[in-house]
Amino acid sequence: MTATAVGPIAIAKERLKDSIANTTAFRTWDGNNWSVDQAKRRIYFDALPPPANNKQAHTLEELNNYRPFCLVYKPPDQGCLTLHHVANGGHNQFSPSGVLIARFERLVPSRMTNDPGEAGRTFENFIGQLLKSDDSNNPGLVELAGLAGYLNIRKIEDEGPFRSETDDQPAIGDCQWYYLIIEWGARVRM
Repeated sequence: MTATAVGPIAIAKERLKDSIANTTAFRTWDGNNWSVDQAKRRIYFDALPPPANNKQAHTLEELNNYRPFCLVYKPPDQGCLTLHHVANGGHNQFSPSGVLIARFERLVPSRMTNDPGEAGRTFENFIGQLLKSDDSNNPGLVELAGLAGYLNIRKIEDEGPFRSETDDQPAIGDCQWYYLIIEWGARVRM
C-alpha cells in the first residue's frame, strides 16, 4: 500500500496518475477496456514492484504481465520542484511547480514485430491521443490539465518511441517505450 500523498511532489505525482488513468487513450491502450481504477493499477510510481522471490531482475514473464504500463517519476538528473513566491500573496505564500516524467511501455504487438514503422506509428498515435483528443467526452491530458483533481500541466515534451534491441529481447522482450516530460504548476507572474 502506498502512503497518502503529502506535499507538492507526491501530490503532483498522484494528480498525474489520476490524469493519465482518466484519459480514454490510456484506458483503451492496445485493445484494453480498463475502468479508471484498473488503469490506475497499471501506473506505478518510480519503478515496477520488486521482482518475485527477491531476485535481482524481473523475469521476462513478470515484465510481460506488467505490460502495458506507465511509470511516473522525478527526473533523475535535475531538480523536480521549484517554489515561486506569489506576487500578490503574503510573505510566506509560494506556488509549487516542477517536472515529472511518464514512461509508457508496451510489448510490440505480434502482428507488428516485422514492421517497425507500423509499430512506431501505432505507439505515436496512442501518445498523440493520450496528449490531446479534441473530445471532452474522451479526454486527453490537455483536456484534463488544470481541472480540479488533475495535474495543472504547463508544458509537455516527448521522446520516443524506442524499441528494445534484438540482443536484449530474450531478457526483456520485444518492447517499446515512450517518455513524456511534463512541466506542471501554476503560472506565476514575476
